[in-house]
This record gives sequence, C-alpha cells and structure tokens, in this order.
Amino acid sequence: ELGVKCASIAAVTAVHFDVALWLLDHGVDVLVEKPIATSTEQARVLISAAKANGRVLQVGHLERFNPAFRAMEKLLTQPRFFEARRIAQFAGRGHDVDVVLDLMIHDIDIISYLVGRPLLRVDAVGTPVLTDNVDIANARLTFEGGAVANVTASRAAFKAERTLRIFQPDVYISLDYGQKKLKMYHKAEGEGGISLFPGVPAISITEHSVQERDALADEIDAFLQCVESREQPVVSGEDGLRALELAERIRKAFQESASLLDAEMLDRVRVNQ
Repeated sequence: ELGVKCASIAAVTAVHFDVALWLLDHGVDVLVEKPIATSTEQARVLISAAKANGRVLQVGHLERFNPAFRAMEKLLTQPRFFEARRIAQFAGRGHDVDVVLDLMIHDIDIISYLVGRPLLRVDAVGTPVLTDNVDIANARLTFEGGAVANVTASRAAFKAERTLRIFQPDVYISLDYGQKKLKMYHKAEGEGGISLFPGVPAISITEHSVQERDALADEIDAFLQCVESREQPVVSGEDGLRALELAERIRKAFQESASLLDAEMLDRVRVNQ
C-alpha cells in the first residue's frame, strides 16, 4: 500500500506510460496529461491495467473542460465541416514529440469526439522547422458519414491562435478557445441581420455568453469526483486511445505524402536529364 489514493502525471510524454502503469498496478487512480502515451500499444496496456486493478484512468485533454467548448457543444446538431487552427510560439518544451502529439492532438480529440464515427481517410503534410520533429502540420480528415475536418497546428509562429469553426446546415459556429468567445452565424429570420448582397438572405450573428471558469480546476475537480464516485471520467482512457490512433494515422500520412513528393521530384529529374 502506497498510502496514495490518486495522482496526476504532468511529466514529459516519454514517461507517461511507465509512471502511469506503475501507479495503476499499485492501486492508484491516475490523471495522465495528454497524450496518454507515445503509442497505441502503450495506451491499450494502460487501459487494461486500469480495468484489471479497478482504477480510474482519466486523460488530460483540457479543451474538453474549456467553458467556451462546453457552451458550443450544446449548439451542435449535425456538424459537417470542421476547421481547427492551433498556432503557438515556440515554447522550448514539449519538443520531445512532434506537433501532432504536442498540439494537434487537442483538436483531433475534440473533433473525433464530436463526430463519433470512424475515420475513413487522412491526407496530411508536416515539416520540421525548429526541432528534429515535425513542427508544422496540416491534416484533412474524412469520417464515415461524410463529415470532414481540416486541422492545422504549428509551434513555430509569432502569435498564438486556438480556434475552431464548425459548419452545419444553415449555421456556422466560431469558437475562440483562448478568448473564450463563441459566435453563431445563421440566416436571419424576418427583418434584421446583415445583408451581404442584394437578393441574398441576411445573416444574423449571435454571440453566446460563456461563463468564466478555470478549465484546469474543472478538469481536476472532475477527476477527484470520479475518484470518490468511481464513475467513468469525462475523458476516459478509451478517449485518449482514440485520439492517439488518429494521431498515428496522421503521422503515417506524413510519411506517405513525403514519399510521393520524393517520387515526383525523381520523375522530374529523369524527365530533365
């Protein structure tokens, strides 16, 4: 017996697996920062260990607790297209992994959670800029049922941006995670709204109020509640695995796109010889 009931792991990604597994095997409930581990194989082992030991395993995908996201989630009915941008200045940390596991994983967790259907196709490109790993990346994700997402992440910018735009029938929703602002654009009913062109229906813009809350405190409170109640966490180990599976498919697409580019360049060299 360790005398410890629960623990939060906020170490570098490379040690998430070893530390979390040791704690789970010693009867400790675990909140592990995102990503859950460095591979899907490790994630599955952690999920199995949590079940075998009757432990809570929560993954720290913090944006799920962002008050702006929680307000937006209530407005969604049939999301069809997502555009996510997560742009950050170089922080000098977190570069033991690429930008997909460092930053983009927030957005692919959110999008896969909202779509709730299997991924059919991934097209992606990425390149190193400041580190030996990919620092800038873009992925286009197509899901079963037709939903599509365009996701961009960079940790080599001069200014920060954390936004998500969602299109569904007759509605466009804009979310700014950092500013905690949420706007809805839809066709105006009756008089009012903004008319862009003569003969085109006017657009009504609604800014939804977002309650000011500390997402990190809410995440920890949710974890502690699960420790006491033994309920399933808001972001479970399975959620962490799903995000990691998607991340691995994006990283594989990097290699495929790079191979295609190399082949095209080789063909051009042959033609010009």
